Amino acid sequence: MRFSIVAVLASMPLLAIAKDCAVYYTWSSDIEQNPARDQKATIMCDDIGGTVNPTEIALKDDGGDVNRCAICRDARGSTDDYDRTIMQDGEGISYSVRCGYFAKGSCHA
Repeated sequence: MRFSIVAVLASMPLLAIAKDCAVYYTWSSDIEQNPARDQKATIMCDDIGGTVNPTEIALKDDGGDVNRCAICRDARGSTDDYDRTIMQDGEGISYSVRCGYFAKGSCHA
């Protein structure tokens, strides 16, 4: 019994190392630009040490068809929420990273 308690206590810091984040962004009315926006969200996830499952890219967020998110699983535990503006064809696209607990296929914590 003592061994199992020690193992649980020893593994607790490991559980806090990785967390989930969502990368929020908007799609363009020009559908040819959207794959690049999805790819940028995936790259941002890679930058914080996480991975995006192909089924969790370009998920519809609230507010119609333009608001999207990508769920970034297992990001570094030290990742803080942040915003970044990326230029695409002369247009500033806002990307927001928010960390928390996200259900599979959901943009909401």
